[in-house]
Amino acid sequence: MKNINLLAFCTLSILLGGACTKNSNSTHGIPGSTNSTTTITPSAATSYFGILSITSAQTVQQGNNLFPAIIFSQAYFSNTATAYFSPSTFVKVDSVSLSGKIFKFSNYEYQDTTYQITYPPATWHVKGLATIPSFTYTSTTPLPTFTGYATLPDTIHIGQAVTIAITGVTGSDETSIIISDGSNASGHTVSQTLAASATSVTFPASSLSSLTATTATTTANAFINVGCIKHNVQSVNGLPMDFQMSYQVDKTIYIK
Repeated sequence: MKNINLLAFCTLSILLGGACTKNSNSTHGIPGSTNSTTTITPSAATSYFGILSITSAQTVQQGNNLFPAIIFSQAYFSNTATAYFSPSTFVKVDSVSLSGKIFKFSNYEYQDTTYQITYPPATWHVKGLATIPSFTYTSTTPLPTFTGYATLPDTIHIGQAVTIAITGVTGSDETSIIISDGSNASGHTVSQTLAASATSVTFPASSLSSLTATTATTTANAFINVGCIKHNVQSVNGLPMDFQMSYQVDKTIYIK
């Protein structure tokens, strides 16, 4: 179960050596964050040349049994500013590590495959190539939280609209709700992003029609995912990069 849900978290998140000065602990306006390069400053950008994320992921099974959190991290770099991971603009760097854990390259991103990083704090070390600079950045920005997992439904009916209460979200700039039958096939996932003030989300019956009902052998694969993202955008040598902190809960469900 844990491996299946970790793969789901990684999939959804897609769908979703530094040059130091003596002032190695200078702070630039982001609470709980420091950097070791004077050319790292806060940015208001909404598209980025780098997306470096730390995610705390948990699974909830029927009966609201909450499993311990797993931390996984990714880094993506682009040759043009983008708000999302995109294979078409991805560029390589020399190396990426987080708190001493060296990332492995996979397709168009760098990933921590140890799942042994603890947070906070976390220190990113990137040795750049071409337009991506080398830098070191340390963050203790709090992870967003979601405590309302007990209100998530256990069952979704394909022919019926469903309203899902989303309460207990804190520290999130962007919260998304995803329903999947777990097949990873095109059209078998539906999603919505909540407005900042929203406390519930409704999926009409028409949007659920492409989902496949679960069976005795596929029950463990279907899930509702609540993803909460906190953006921490910094300009690194003039290039905006988003040091994202996120929290995700995956609840296994029945689809009937």
